[in-house]
Amino acid sequence: MIDNVVKTKNLIEVKNLKISFGSLDVLKDVSIDIKEGEKIVVIGPSGSGKSTFLRCLNRLENPTGGHIIFDNFDLSENKQTVSLYQTLQLINSTLVKLLAKKHKIKKCAEIID
Repeated sequence: MIDNVVKTKNLIEVKNLKISFGSLDVLKDVSIDIKEGEKIVVIGPSGSGKSTFLRCLNRLENPTGGHIIFDNFDLSENKQTVSLYQTLQLINSTLVKLLAKKHKIKKCAEIID
């Protein structure tokens, strides 16, 4: 029998994520695998750590334990982060140029279109 199941890889793996602020444990041993193309919803009561979890994923907060693995790259090992805030000027110049260089596009307009 032929296996018709399409297997997708884990795009994001969160393993035993922990974060504390002083003596307050906000996230305790949170683990989840998010497959490529999968959509998830984070729900819970006010103060349960939803925003803190998302801030850890995008590295606006540094977890006190555990691992966040994005596309086989352990973000927990890399303590250097960069925040890029949306402004029209950045999107029209710096970001477009970086994307063009990465994808070997000669004209930046190809990205915008």
